[in-house]
Amino acid sequence: MTFSRGERTRQFSVRMLAVLFFAALGIVIVSGPLSQYLDQQQQKRDLLQQLDQTTARVDVLEQELARWKDNDFVRSQARERLGYVLPGETLYLVSDPAEGTPEQIVAERTKEANDRRRQATPFYVTMWDSIKIAGATGGIENPSNVPVIGSTTPPAPPLPTAPASGAPAQVAGETATEGAN
Repeated sequence: MTFSRGERTRQFSVRMLAVLFFAALGIVIVSGPLSQYLDQQQQKRDLLQQLDQTTARVDVLEQELARWKDNDFVRSQARERLGYVLPGETLYLVSDPAEGTPEQIVAERTKEANDRRRQATPFYVTMWDSIKIAGATGGIENPSNVPVIGSTTPPAPPLPTAPASGAPAQVAGETATEGAN
C-alpha cells in the first residue's frame, strides 16, 4: 500500500480531528462531576470549620456552667451584680459626683435602651403605632410599647398611705370625702 502525500495528510487530519473530538467530549463529561466534587469539598471544609467553632463555644459554655455550679462563684456574683450582703455585714455604696445622680444615670441608661430598641424595631411597627397614637385622643396608648421620640413617661401614681387611725387608706392628693365614696 502506497499512499501519496495528499492522502496521508488527509488521513492524519481525520484522525487528529477524531482525537480532539473525543478529548473535548471527555473534558465536558468530567467537568460536571469534578465541579460538584470540588464544591462538596469546600462545603465539607466550611462545615468542619463551623463544627470546630461550635465545639469551642460548647466548651466555653460548659466551663461557665461549671463556674455557676460553684456556690462561692454564685455568692460573689450576687455581691457584685445585685449588691447582696451576708447577715451582719454593712453595704457601703460610693457614688462619683462626676457621673451624676442615680436618677440621671437611670434616665441616661433608659434613653440608651430606648434608642437601641427603636433602632431594632421594624419601621412598619413604628409607623403603625405612630398612626394609632396620632389618632388617639387623651392619653397616649402604646400597645407595642414602642419608644416614642420626645415622650416622657408619666409618673407612677402615688401609693396609698396608711393612716395612723383605723380610717381607710387614701391616695395622696385625695380628700377625705373622695376617699369615702
